[in-house]
Amino acid sequence: MADYLLTQLTDFSPEALDPIRDLERICRETDGTDLRIGLDNLTADSSDRVYLYQTEGRLIGYFSWYSVDGIEANISAMVHPQRRRQGIFRALLEAAAKDMRKQGIQSCRFKVPADSDAGQHTMEHLGTKFDKSQYAMEFQALHHEELETRTS
Repeated sequence: MADYLLTQLTDFSPEALDPIRDLERICRETDGTDLRIGLDNLTADSSDRVYLYQTEGRLIGYFSWYSVDGIEANISAMVHPQRRRQGIFRALLEAAAKDMRKQGIQSCRFKVPADSDAGQHTMEHLGTKFDKSQYAMEFQALHHEELETRTS
């Protein structure tokens, strides 16, 4: 494998997040999924820890985790479709696992879109078990007249 760089993200500026947005778009379009990794929540003030896997100056892997209770980690990850099955996810997971152990994390909850065959396959390979499903709801802005009609 070519030289790679595995780093922890410390710059949460819009410019630093652009390659992550691009990777998310590529994964979503290639896989035909509704992948959403929560980039809108990534800020310097958030508790999210983000790991990036780059090769030849290109972002090809992303892994983030946060914990609400200090016991369970909520995880989102993605690997460029053309670079899967090359150990990138495993390298990211191992780097994050070291950090999680230091923080006292005891379990992990992976956020995997139901329509992601690649994500489902990865979870099966890890030996995880299905716990629960969540619905994603999105509010579309309504015009004032529509709002009055729907609430009357």
